[in-house]
Amino acid sequence: MAVLPGETASTRLIGCAVMEAERSTGGGATPPPGEAWNALSYLLSGFLLFGGIGWGVDALFDTRWGTPVGLLAGGTASAYLIYVRYVKS
Repeated sequence: MAVLPGETASTRLIGCAVMEAERSTGGGATPPPGEAWNALSYLLSGFLLFGGIGWGVDALFDTRWGTPVGLLAGGTASAYLIYVRYVKS
């Protein structure tokens, strides 16, 4: 492990993760790690919300197609939201 100029070895060891996240790599634009967690939460929320609605439709009307349709709709809506929010912008 190399110590950069202006850093002590103990600072490098203690603050390794924090300092690496804040240090510019000089490459392309890397999104912050928080955005990945947001995208994952959008994806899971879509599946849970629409899947839950589909499950409720199944329970209310005694059908078997509501949950799969709800899960597919939730996944599609979540993927679209992630695309619009992170890829398109």
